[in-house]
Amino acid sequence: MVQTAHPKADERAGAQAGTGVPPAFIVIIAGMVAALHIGKIPPAIPVLRDALGVSLVEAGFLLSMVQMAGMLGGVFIGLAADGFGLRRSILLGQLVLVSASLAGAWATQPAELLVLRALEGLGFLLVVLPVPSLIRQLVPPSRLALHLGLWGTYMATGTSLVLAGGPALMSVIGWQGLWGALAAVSAAVAAWLFLRVPSDRARRAAASVAAPSGVPAGVPLAA
Repeated sequence: MVQTAHPKADERAGAQAGTGVPPAFIVIIAGMVAALHIGKIPPAIPVLRDALGVSLVEAGFLLSMVQMAGMLGGVFIGLAADGFGLRRSILLGQLVLVSASLAGAWATQPAELLVLRALEGLGFLLVVLPVPSLIRQLVPPSRLALHLGLWGTYMATGTSLVLAGGPALMSVIGWQGLWGALAAVSAAVAAWLFLRVPSDRARRAAASVAAPSGVPAGVPLAA
């Protein structure tokens, strides 16, 4: 029974990865989208001070909350993501970002925004920590350096985009609109990843079939 399931899983994975944007690039884009949520706070600080009365101390906590989350829980989240499933962890992280960003758009007190910012930090870590391992499973060794190099730009790309475009967006739709727009972007990339990146189970099944036939385990299903 186990042996007959493997080719089907391989077939499903191949169908998911056969056309369009390569799954590894979708995973990298998911990290860049997560970084948008990190970069949205700096351009919004003046607006938040006027709208919610955010103090300088509270602004400092808003800016540093993600780093604090990484310092306190990064190792544990990374280990948990490995057991939970790499793709599944990224999807969960994007859903946490969607929920926290949407709720943040309705915040009326700085304390509410701080709590939700901590949740965004959790979502961010759930997205970005599994990505390097997942890239290694999705691309051949000959292209691994290129993809990991692209992955190295995720934070700069995401934060630069929102730092450059955030003020213009907020002048039109307000800070709540920016929070809602970023939630929509995360929801869209989560759906894209769900549809196009092979599931954790399919990748494991395909790897177990490939290894006995002379293909090393961990060699990708698709580029």
